[in-house]
Amino acid sequence: MPDDEQEYDPDIAEPPGWDYYPPLGDVPEYDEVSAKPNKIRLHRGSDLLTPTPIKWLVSGVLEAGVLAAAFGAPASGKSFVAIDLALSVASGRAWNERGVNQGSVVYFAGEGKAGIKRRLTAWMQRNPDSRKLIAEHFYLSDRACNLPNEAALVLDTLADV
Repeated sequence: MPDDEQEYDPDIAEPPGWDYYPPLGDVPEYDEVSAKPNKIRLHRGSDLLTPTPIKWLVSGVLEAGVLAAAFGAPASGKSFVAIDLALSVASGRAWNERGVNQGSVVYFAGEGKAGIKRRLTAWMQRNPDSRKLIAEHFYLSDRACNLPNEAALVLDTLADV
């Protein structure tokens, strides 16, 4: 074991490198807990009994602030649906007759960037009045989102998507 690491002793209240959190009985009320970057926030069970209203980007389809995934057989239209949905959010236009709350979109294309650009051009031709909002609120990454070796992307649970 390197010199800078210590063995974990369960009798120590604060294991090395861990933030200490008081026993559950001493947890402050939820509104008293300040959010700190990269810190864990504890929530009482009673806080979870009153759910926060859902903020929809696309009514009944896409919630704000979540990771969404489209999956299916090859050539089944996943990219077409994703770009249509993303451009609808960026422009604030209804998507398949569902209300949309306009917001900025970052689109990571893992493959087929030329196809995405063609779809964007076709979408703009069909919706020319959205050109300014798309120019301001739609961003296409120049590469796929590659995670470093020590990072993980967890999707839980795809069965419910």
